[in-house]
Amino acid sequence: MYFSSKFSSHLHLVLSKDLLTFGKWSDTWGVGFNAKKTKVLTISGNRGEHLPLIFNNMQLQEIDSHKHLGLLFHNNLSWHPHILSLHQRTMRHVNHLRSISNSVPRFALFSIYKSFILPIFDYGSVVYDTCSQSDPLLLDSVQITAAKIITGCIRTTANDAVLKDISFVKLGTRREKQILLCYYKIMFGMASPTLHPLISK
Repeated sequence: MYFSSKFSSHLHLVLSKDLLTFGKWSDTWGVGFNAKKTKVLTISGNRGEHLPLIFNNMQLQEIDSHKHLGLLFHNNLSWHPHILSLHQRTMRHVNHLRSISNSVPRFALFSIYKSFILPIFDYGSVVYDTCSQSDPLLLDSVQITAAKIITGCIRTTANDAVLKDISFVKLGTRREKQILLCYYKIMFGMASPTLHPLISK
């Protein structure tokens, strides 16, 4: 459930009414909802006070971020928390890759990276590519670490040389291709119609 307004009082009024309607619907149809598990995420540049929302006679908890469909949304629309989460998650996999690197051939390490680590970077990249210029450097460091593990080179080897040796496409380039592919699908009706308004005529 979401609503957008420039005025916090209007926002509170509409959402409170919707929550009341939602509560009546759940009572009518015997579908129970746990208010303790229901959270409120306010996305705004204005961090002023706003009235709490009540659902089933319980004040809903206000949170700073929320993971939805694998993407971590923050209350100031910064993608930095999501990038940090991606970095931690992928580095765990890279460390597993390191632990088996001495007993697994190079082609197998490469296949493991492409199958289990690279898709993590690709998922949602069309959305989080609007992050700050410094955030992608964290993700690039993961790919470079993985490339050096796969090739077995020393840590001081030039990053570009390692990526070229293993034919890795830079993550920034992959994101650009994903964005162009998404744009193509929207333009030619191969994506959900709800995305069409995103393309300016």
